[in-house]
Amino acid sequence: MNDSTNVIDDLVTFKQWMDDEGIYLNPSLDIVKLEDYGRSIIANTLIKEGDVLIRVPRNVMMSRTGIELHIPKEIRSIIDSNRDDIGSTDGQAVYLMYSLLNKDSYWHQYTSILPKQFTTSIYFDQDEMKELQLSKLRYFTESRLSGIERHYNVIFKKLSSLNDEFKKKEYTFELFKWALSCIWSRAFSLSSDDGGMVPLADMFNAIEKAKSKVRPDSRADQLIYYASKDIERGEQVFTPYGVYKTIGNAQMLMDYGFAFDDPSEGDTIQLTLDNFSDDELYIDTKIDLLEQLDIVREFNLKRNQLPQELLIYARVKNLKENELQLAKEHYRNDDNRNKPVSRRNEKTALRYLSNYLSRYLDSYETTLSDDLELLEKNKEKKITLSYNMLNIIRIRKGEKEILKQLIDSFDKIREHL
Repeated sequence: MNDSTNVIDDLVTFKQWMDDEGIYLNPSLDIVKLEDYGRSIIANTLIKEGDVLIRVPRNVMMSRTGIELHIPKEIRSIIDSNRDDIGSTDGQAVYLMYSLLNKDSYWHQYTSILPKQFTTSIYFDQDEMKELQLSKLRYFTESRLSGIERHYNVIFKKLSSLNDEFKKKEYTFELFKWALSCIWSRAFSLSSDDGGMVPLADMFNAIEKAKSKVRPDSRADQLIYYASKDIERGEQVFTPYGVYKTIGNAQMLMDYGFAFDDPSEGDTIQLTLDNFSDDELYIDTKIDLLEQLDIVREFNLKRNQLPQELLIYARVKNLKENELQLAKEHYRNDDNRNKPVSRRNEKTALRYLSNYLSRYLDSYETTLSDDLELLEKNKEKKITLSYNMLNIIRIRKGEKEILKQLIDSFDKIREHL
C-alpha cells in the first residue's frame, strides 16, 4: 500500500471517528489536499453568513477535560506527579505521542491524520539556517532546538523509569519534536486557563484576521465556527490567526511554518547593543542614568514605530560633560522621559543611531534590493525558490525594511532640528 492510499484510508477512518464522537462538519465543506497548503477545507457550494461550519464538543478536544476522560489514569498520574520536569506543553506532547503509538488509544485516528512533516524553522538544514543571515530567528530556532533536546532527555529518562510504556524505542527525540511542532502550530487557546489540540478545527489553514471568513466561538461545552461572511463555492475557508495579538512573520515561520509576502505590524527586530567600552566618557554617570530609567541594551524595533527606549539610550550615551547635570535634572521629571535633552544632544543621538543601524543593515550578506529581486524573479518564474528559501527571504526582507525605515526616519528628524 503506498503513502497516498494510507492518507486516504486515514482520512476515511478519521471522518468515521468524527461522526462517532459527535463532531459536526457542514456538508457544504470538503476536506481536500492542496499542493501549496496541504490538507485544507474547501466549500463545495455557497455558504451563507451565519451558517455553522463546524461544531466540536469539548470532551473530544485534547485539552484538560478530554485528557482526564481519555488518557489512561496510570499515564496521567505519572505526568501530573512530575510537573517540575514536565510542563503543560511537554505533557501534551507526551499524550500526543502516546495516542499515535497506541492504536487502541482514543485519539489514534486523529493523531494519524496530523501532518508528518513541518516547514517550521526547527526543520531547516544548516544551509537554510545560514541563509537567515543576521536574523535573530536563527538564534531563537537554535535555542528552541536545544531546549527540545534537553527536555526530551530529562522527561523520557524519568518516564522510562516509571512505566514500561515509555521504554518503547518508538518514543524518539524526532517524535517528541514532531509532537511539539503539532502543538505549537495547531493548538487552540480555549479559555484563559485551558487550551489544546482540537480535531477538525485545526485542519483550517490560517490567514490574517481581516481576510478570514470564520468567526470562532469557544464555549464551555464546545467550539463552534460560524461563517462571518458568505463563502463562495470552491473557496478555501481560512481561520483567523492573531486573534488576540498581532504576530510577526518570524514568529509565524517558527511556530506555523510560513511567512507572508505582505509586511505585518507584528514584525520586529531584536537589537542588542554592545556594552560601553572601558574608555567611554563619563561611563559611571551614564550607566547610573540608564539604570534609573530602566533602560537595558536589548530593544525591539517595530515596523512604523520610533523606538523610544533606543532613543533614550542614544541620548544618554552621547551626553557631553556640560550636559550631564542637565540630563539628571531633565530625567527627574517623568514627563521628560521621551523628550530631547538638548538640540545638540538630539542631533548627535540621531546621527549615532542612523550610523549604527546602517552598519547593522550592511552586515547582512544580501541587500534589500537583492532580496526584492529574488522574490520578483521567483514570482515571474525566472527562478524557482524552495518553499523554505522563499520564507527565509521574506524574513530577511522584512527586517531590512524595518531598519531602512528607521534610518530614514532618524535622518529626516535630524534634518528638521
